[in-house]
Amino acid sequence: MINLQEEFYKLFGRGGLMEEFYKELVANYSEPHRHYHTLEHIQDCFEVLERSKRFIRLKNEPIVKAAIFYHDIVYDPAQTDNEEASAEVADEKIPWFFETDKKLVRDYIIATKDHVPIDDDSAYFLDIDMSGLGKPTEEYFLYSEKIKQEYLPVIQQQMDTKQAERFYQQERKKFLQSILDREPIFTTKYFQFKFEKQARQNMQMELERYSS
Repeated sequence: MINLQEEFYKLFGRGGLMEEFYKELVANYSEPHRHYHTLEHIQDCFEVLERSKRFIRLKNEPIVKAAIFYHDIVYDPAQTDNEEASAEVADEKIPWFFETDKKLVRDYIIATKDHVPIDDDSAYFLDIDMSGLGKPTEEYFLYSEKIKQEYLPVIQQQMDTKQAERFYQQERKKFLQSILDREPIFTTKYFQFKFEKQARQNMQMELERYSS
């Protein structure tokens, strides 16, 4: 298993501010309102990247890794600008020797809003971020439940429990259908081969649960 702390230090350096920045990163991803957008998700992204290296070619792997670390550093399910806010944090925290590539990291993070790649490496990064959709069905539904645990409390602040549940299901169905309408879901050939079929099966099963 990849050691995230060591991966962070290999990427950005060790000591001084970087140790503080890593502590801040851990604190952000450990916020109590998070259930899916946690360090576990970042770990999963790095594990998927590591397993896929034999089959994909990244032009600038450090940029992809930096984007993975920071793409959900700011996450509030009640807000719509998490991607932009995360990009700002990345721009502030990434060391000076990344200076020429900071804009690219920002652009990759902001691209997670609509999942439209801006270049080949960002296509791999976005597919890595979405690879959880193609996990085995049991794991997929654990992911689905964690997403619900993040969003439902926000909705319940505005309406009663039954209304909130119905509203969540309606919005979740819209999201799932929007992904299913994409042809294909994953941009890159490797991720299409590895995850496309399972992802479609998983999301279709979830849709059917809401329709029963």
